[in-house]
Amino acid sequence: MPTTAADEDDIIRLAVERQLQASGHSALRSVRCCVEDGLLVLYGTVPSYHAKQVAQLVVMKLELALRIENRCEVEHSWHGINSIVRSPKADE
Repeated sequence: MPTTAADEDDIIRLAVERQLQASGHSALRSVRCCVEDGLLVLYGTVPSYHAKQVAQLVVMKLELALRIENRCEVEHSWHGINSIVRSPKADE
């Protein structure tokens, strides 16, 4: 049975998520991704901007022929209050 584009996207998604899990960075365990039409989107919540950057670097090392969009949200805690800092959307 021939492989479809959706099958290939799933294979890439699983490989990327496996790589993030195996990276040794516990902060990346909650990062997930989706792949469609040549775009890989990272999403989830990470504890710092450093962790967000590391997630992207882990994926870049796979040398995939895809554009990467990092939509991970950075969680901060000030005075015991948790909040999410959202990155500006690319289309704004």
